[in-house]
Parts: sequence; structure tokens; C-alpha cells
Amino acid sequence: MGKYTHTLICLFVIFYSEQINHLIFFDFLGTQCCSSSKFSVRRDHFRMLNVFFYCRWFIDMEGASGTLYEGEKFQLLFKFSNRYPFDSPQVMFTGENIPVHPHVYSNGHICLSILTEDWSPALSVQSVCLSIISMLSSCKEKRRPPDNSFYVRTCNKNPKKTKWWYHDDTC
Repeated sequence: MGKYTHTLICLFVIFYSEQINHLIFFDFLGTQCCSSSKFSVRRDHFRMLNVFFYCRWFIDMEGASGTLYEGEKFQLLFKFSNRYPFDSPQVMFTGENIPVHPHVYSNGHICLSILTEDWSPALSVQSVCLSIISMLSSCKEKRRPPDNSFYVRTCNKNPKKTKWWYHDDTC
């Protein structure tokens, strides 16, 4: 199975107390990362702080041994909204090495149903990574999707705004 690691590059506010004017930041695992009372927050910003949430994870992946992608290194970008886990994260390949695969566009967008209409809050980052490694591992020929050029020129930057047509489950 391919290897992957992740780097958390963001924090989000989940606690603000007007009485002590103190912010506490947690990562996705619920571990307190840092806290600070250095913020100057007006009282009318309290509601905004309760919903502030933006997070990006970069996942480093390596192609599974015995596959077309063996030893190749890739990077995935996960962008989480404040509706996660009820809303799927944006997931795309990023960096200099976008895999050449029939379901991966040259801009990094991935045509995989669990990233959109088949998303479930029970899915974890790990299960999404395993699905992508499995998708890459089952590939028999490295090639781009037939509509790659047109799609990359005309698509939205957010792959979740694409209405994917899932018609090929052979790779």
C-alpha cells in the first residue's frame, strides 16, 4: 500500500471567552495547539469568531509498490469548510508532480465519487487517501482524461463545483 503523511498548516478558533478575552486554538484531532490573550477583539466580533473555520492539509503520498506509480511522490491538498464532516473537503493533487491518470486532470482535480455525491461524514482523511491510492494502483495505463484540455481551460478552481459524470470504473 502507498505511504502518506500529512502536515496541518492551519488552526481554527473553537473557543472565545469574553470574560477573559482569550482565544484557544485546536487542531483537527482536538489537541490544543496554542492560546493567546494578545488579540484585540471587539465585543461585536464574538459571533463571527464562533463560526471561523478554515483549514488546509497537505498530504504527501507515495505510489504503491508493484503499480505504475511505484516510488512516485505526490501531494494532495485537502481544504475543509466549516461544514466538515457533513460537507466533503475539497481534495486535489497539487505541486509539481500531478499523476497522469484517466481520472486525474492536469490541474490536479480528481474525478472520484466519494469526493462529491457519494461523500459520507463517516469518511475520514485516511479513508479518502486510501481510496485515491487504490484508484492509482488499479490503473493499467498512464493517460489523461480525454477531455483534459477543455476541462482545465473551463473549470472552476473548486473541483466540488464540477458536475462529474461517473461513467468509467475500469481504472
